[in-house]
Amino acid sequence: MAEKILQDAFKDELAFFSAGISPITKASMDPRSIEFLTESNINDVYHMPKKINNKMIENSDLVLAMDTNILIELNKSFKKYMNKFKLFSYGQPTYNLSDPYKYSKDDYKEIMTNVKKLSLNFRERFKI
Repeated sequence: MAEKILQDAFKDELAFFSAGISPITKASMDPRSIEFLTESNINDVYHMPKKINNKMIENSDLVLAMDTNILIELNKSFKKYMNKFKLFSYGQPTYNLSDPYKYSKDDYKEIMTNVKKLSLNFRERFKI
């Protein structure tokens, strides 16, 4: 979902894509994410889960991990590219960005709101 918010905020200025360590093999987005994006006036809700790989990282200037567990896994699995990895909450670590997949609707929305806030101040935090 951060991918869609960032794409909407930056249009063609910067490129963003989403990939996971072990993504769910379901060719769609969580309905709660679709609802959140629609409420945020973002209509591009197409999502095809992808597994991150060397080529994706090599072709990226920056790779963002949503939480510390993912950051640790990226650093273990892709040691050569450790200098490209940062937490999505870089510069504002108090935001909860836990994977909300199994959370209640309210808790899910809270995390999505945090993702949106951090997406909208992305340029400021990463000096882009």
